[in-house]
Amino acid sequence: MGYRYIGAVEERLSPPESLSAENETPDAAALGVPEVAQKSSANPTIVEAENVLVGSQSQMSGANARPTGRSHQEITSTVRPRPAVYVLTLVAFIALAAVAVSVYRFKRPSNTATAWGIHSLAILPFKPISEQNRDEFLELGMADALITKLSNITEVSVVPTGLVRKYASLTQDPIAAGIELKVDSVLEGSVQKLQQRIRVTVRLVRVSDRSFLWAETFDEQFADIFSLQDSISERVVEALAVRLSTPEKQQIAKRYTDNGEAYQLYQKGRYFWNKRTADALVKSIGFLEQATKVDPQYATAYAGLADAYIAASNFNLLPPEEAYSKAKYAARKAIEIDDNLAEAHAALAFSMILFDWTGRTRSWNFAKPST
Repeated sequence: MGYRYIGAVEERLSPPESLSAENETPDAAALGVPEVAQKSSANPTIVEAENVLVGSQSQMSGANARPTGRSHQEITSTVRPRPAVYVLTLVAFIALAAVAVSVYRFKRPSNTATAWGIHSLAILPFKPISEQNRDEFLELGMADALITKLSNITEVSVVPTGLVRKYASLTQDPIAAGIELKVDSVLEGSVQKLQQRIRVTVRLVRVSDRSFLWAETFDEQFADIFSLQDSISERVVEALAVRLSTPEKQQIAKRYTDNGEAYQLYQKGRYFWNKRTADALVKSIGFLEQATKVDPQYATAYAGLADAYIAASNFNLLPPEEAYSKAKYAARKAIEIDDNLAEAHAALAFSMILFDWTGRTRSWNFAKPST
């Protein structure tokens, strides 16, 4: 893969400055062109060859360079292409091209990412099966959990939670959302929690022709919600016919917590964080802090807490020094638990950009805040 310049190229060589009048015709002297080029104007090949030779000789001999006086036949024989050289050059080029193509095909991801030609996916907030006993925390939380898992697939681009949360309306057309998000497919679902059981129906739809690629209903104990999310992720991968690498399989199967209480607190924290209002952010920080206390090894809860503190500063809920100090501590804690957690690195980067690098402070103190 590369680029080739296809514009017209013309090489213009200046004649030697010390050409004598005896080697020039009157017209050639006026134009500064060697006599030998004038005589051979009928043969463009000879003109080009002689100009190259004269220019090269002038560079080698300095200001006192003079035409060689060789005949046209001698000059053309000197620069006549050699077939053997061209053949060897062509063979070498073909060999190098073959090696480059082989290396490229080996290293790059397969263009046939899925059997259905799906390269991008939007997972919309789930909708309630019935409007009674609606659980908005669970609806957005299920989508967020699946986005986190399926984002580990390198061959399929998954739209982040922040861009899909606005499609939580009960009347939202999933195809219209897919067209607006410019994705190949949409994963939509309905969810209902009844006492200790949860029922989820999931549908994978291709945007181009509105066809269903896969649909399935899951009915599990709510205590098994993590197993449910694992099962849905695995079935989506199977429906897309994606071949996963070992690290991808490990990341998709990874659980950030096995504590149901901490998970529900995290869902509520993210839900209120997504509302982007002052009151909601206060609630978000409270729920996320509780989640980290219930499970001190809950990396995504720390990352969410960092995001909430950053937003709190933007809404002037906390002084910048306090908000960003707490945000950086939470992000660092998440990275300490899981160095591969992208949202934790993003939160730390935002803290640095918005506070440390804006000139408000030159401090790089990442010590744990006192409160």
